Formats: sequence, C-alpha cells, structure tokens
Amino acid sequence: MPDTNIRFRQILGTVGAASGLALWALWKMFDAGMLTDRTALTLASFVAATLGAHLALSGPLNQKQAIARSLLLGAASGLLITLAALRYDEVGRTQPFAIAFVVLIWHVALPFLIAQGLGRGLRHYPTLFAQAWNLFERLIAAWIFVGLTWAVIFLSDLVLGLVGINLMTLISEIEVLGPMITGAAFGLGLAVMLEIGGAIVAALLQRLLRLLLPFLLAVVVIFLAILPFRGFEAVFGVLSAGAIFVALVALMATMVTAAAGPDRGQEVQSRPMQLATRAMAVLMPLPALGALWALGLRVGQYGWTPERMAAGLLMATALLSAVLYLVAALRRPWHDGVRRGNVVVALAAMAAAVFWVGVLPTERIAASGVVARFEAGTTAVDQLDIYSLGNWGRPGAAALEALRAKADAGDTKLAALLDGETVLPDPDELDRLRADLKARMPVQPATATATRDALFDLAGADDLRNWTSFCQEKGSPAAYSCGIIVADFLTDQTGEEVMLLENMDWGLQMTGFSFGPDGLKRHQVADGSQIGYGNQETSAALFTQLMAAPPSLMPAPMNIIPQSGGIMFLFNP
Repeated sequence: MPDTNIRFRQILGTVGAASGLALWALWKMFDAGMLTDRTALTLASFVAATLGAHLALSGPLNQKQAIARSLLLGAASGLLITLAALRYDEVGRTQPFAIAFVVLIWHVALPFLIAQGLGRGLRHYPTLFAQAWNLFERLIAAWIFVGLTWAVIFLSDLVLGLVGINLMTLISEIEVLGPMITGAAFGLGLAVMLEIGGAIVAALLQRLLRLLLPFLLAVVVIFLAILPFRGFEAVFGVLSAGAIFVALVALMATMVTAAAGPDRGQEVQSRPMQLATRAMAVLMPLPALGALWALGLRVGQYGWTPERMAAGLLMATALLSAVLYLVAALRRPWHDGVRRGNVVVALAAMAAAVFWVGVLPTERIAASGVVARFEAGTTAVDQLDIYSLGNWGRPGAAALEALRAKADAGDTKLAALLDGETVLPDPDELDRLRADLKARMPVQPATATATRDALFDLAGADDLRNWTSFCQEKGSPAAYSCGIIVADFLTDQTGEEVMLLENMDWGLQMTGFSFGPDGLKRHQVADGSQIGYGNQETSAALFTQLMAAPPSLMPAPMNIIPQSGGIMFLFNP
C-alpha cells in the first residue's frame, strides 16, 4: 500500500505539473502570435478541462478509464466554449455565464463518469452521492495545499534572502516554474486526500445540515405567513428577490438531501425530523415560483438579456427540483423519491446548460427584444441600451445596424444617440412623469406643494423615472413608499431645501436637494441612528413619523431634525 500511494502521488504530481506547463506553453504561443485568440481559447479550454478531469478521475478509476473519460469531457468542454465564442468577433467578450455553465457541466459530469466507469450506471445514487462529496472535499483540500505550498515558498524566500539567495526571483525569471509548482501541488493534494478518504467529513457536514433544517423550516414558514400582509409586489419587485429565492431553494434542497442520506437506512430516523424534512420539501415550490415571478416582473419592465436567460435557467432548474421533492414528500418512502429526484435534476441541469451554451441564441433574443421594444414604443430613444447591444456580439451588431437604418430613414434623435450625442427625453413623457409624481407623492408640510413641484420640474429624466417606478402603493392600508419633507435645512442659504424619502425594504433612503442658480444640487443625508442599511422596522416607523406631520428643527450650523439615538443632517458632499 505505501508503494501504491507513492506511485499515485508521483502520477498526479506529474500530471499536475504537466497541466501547468501546457497552459503556460499555450499562453506563450498566443503571446508570440503563433495562435489566434479563438484557437488559443479552444486549446486552453480543452487542455484545462482534460487534464483537470484526469486529476479528478484518477483514483476512483484506473488510468486507462480516467484518460478516456477525461478526453471526452475535455472535448465537450472545449467545443461548448468555442460555440459560445463564435457569436463574438472578439473572443474576450464571450458571455461570462457561458463559461460558468461549462464549468458547472464539467463539475456535475464527474460523479456520473465515475459511476459509469465503475459499472454502476448513471442512476446508482449511493455512488453518485459519495463521489460528489469526495470530489468536493478533494478539490477544496487540493487548493488549500496549493496555498500552503506557496506560503512555504514565500517564507523560504524570506529566510534564504538573509544569506543572499532570492528564491522568488529565480521562480519569476524561469516563468514556467510558477504554473508547474501550482499544478504539482494541486495534484499531490488530490492524491493525499484520496488516500485518507472523505467519509468522515461528508458525514459530519450531513449531520450539521440536519441540525439546521428545523431552523430554516421555521424561517420559511414565518416568511410565507407574513408575505400576504407585506405585499407581493413590494417583495417580488425587489431587484435581488429572484436571486435570494433561488439561493433559498438551493439551501432547502441541500438540507433535504442531507436528511435523505445516500441510501436506505441512512435517512433521518426520528419522526419529528422526518416530518420537518417532508414539510421542507412541500414548501420548496413556493420560493421557486417566487423567483420566476420576480424574474417575470424584471423581464416585463426591461426585456430579456443573456444574464436574465441564465437566471431563468437556474430558476427553472430550482422549480424542477422543488416539484420533484414535493412529489417525493407526498409518497412513501419519501427519501427514495428525493434521491431519484436529485439524479434527474443533475442530468437535466447539465442538458439545459449544454442547450443554453451551445444552442440557445441568447444574444440574438436579447438584441431582437431591444429593437422590438423600441419599435413598439415601450422604450424611449434616450433609454435604448446601446452599450449592451455593443457587448452582445454579432447579434448585437446586427441590431445596431437595424437601428442605424431607422436613424438614416429620418429618426434624428436615434441618429444622435447612435453617434454618441446626448439625447434629450421626450418632453411629453417628462410632463406625464411630473404630473404622476405631483399627484401621488405626499409632502410635509402639506402646504409646500410649490417647492415639491419645483423639485420635479428641475429633476432629470432618470430621477423622474426612478421615482415614478419606486413610488407605488404598498402595505395595508395602502400607503405610498415615498415622501418629501420641505424645510430650511441649510441656514447659510436662502429659501427652503427638499429631503426625498424612499422607504426601501432594507431601510430608509434619504436624499437632499437644494435650489441654486445652476439648478438642482444633490446633497448627502446622514443619520446617527439606524437609518440607511439599518433595522427595517425602525426605518419604517421613522418614515411614518416623518410623513405624519411637519418635523421640528433644531438650531445648528445647519438645521437638523432631532431623533432618539441620533440626528439627521443635510450637508454638501
């Protein structure tokens, strides 16, 4: 056994060093002009994926099996990244999500390749479960060992520097040493982790996750109970709501998986924990549907982008997982259904990611949507996202050409925008926005409507659109989430100033404005208590208090509003 371990370390250490050498050589060839950027991307993707897969598969599989399967996975990874890059004239503009999905496919495929190589098929859950955990632990430990290796090298350089030997200078002069050392350390780390196994760490993490399951279940139940009273639009209209819900579904699925265990007899045994796990599985579709709803609101407002399509894929995968878990929870034995569902979700996620990267024309869909929304009048000329079109490869360039044709046909505003000139918004649109805000935004004191209206008359288009979008009815009874306070905040200036309040979900945001000969001047507002990224209930209560009656002012170098725990003040940035 010791001889076998030493030989295995030698193999993986050598392969790791060869990986570093190969990637360094490709970079030098590209830098010297011997490879085009597209050829370099394809070769680098193939080499990195193949050698990385060989390092990961070695040990669970023999060398012949590991080499054959790593070549297959490397070829698939290189092909997918090449297909994604073909949509761009400049390879460096390839969508980051495409690369991220290829990396995801690479990782998810490894346990299936091991299970197939061991002759257990693609649905042998105990093997898939164990190998997924072991690969995760081995990769983390190997990177930690890489870090430790370089830490030792840096320390050695400091020590040897005392006697005139500069180790880091030598490594930097011989460029290939750096990547080879990193690769060799990574391979050795993988080999050593395979020797000691990972069953103890996996079992520990599963038990810890099971302990947290009841707490997360309580959080989800409380959230769902309060949601109808909080207002669906207020929650799902938040920009980050979809991402939060997807993360919640992923965490719930991880805990249910830990509770189900890798095989029969290894699931949670106590009746309360089984009920809690099944309840968690039953509730999973709700946040998954919430994520899709939040995405739908965003798409309805601004249209599709490649990033939103990638988010849609993740959300659809989360919903599939949630539905399969729901079905499993309503049947017996529930844990078998969870295990089958995990296999289906993993395979479906890989297939969907392959489709997204290699087949789905995300850039063309997004670019066509921008043009269609403009032609339909949904998007004003000054709101056209020319920058994004320029970053969506050849489909984006084609959309810009279509817009240029419209500009040449007589649309002077569009022509000015495409030429990089400042385009003023439609005056009729601004009048509608101002009228809408004047009708809905409350002010304190109530008689200060003239000053409030002066703010809207001088504000820019972006501010007016943002305020109109945000200032909506929320809660029960209905109340607006915005308001204005008019007072003489700045004693060294004549006239009154305006403080705009926005009652955000994360806290109360306040912005100050003063009137001068050059128009509006924006000021920062600060508070010594819990305003801004503070306690939501405290901020909401303060918002209600400030909008209930005109505030009193306290004399100071600039007038301030006294509050318990601190003061608010308006100052020039």
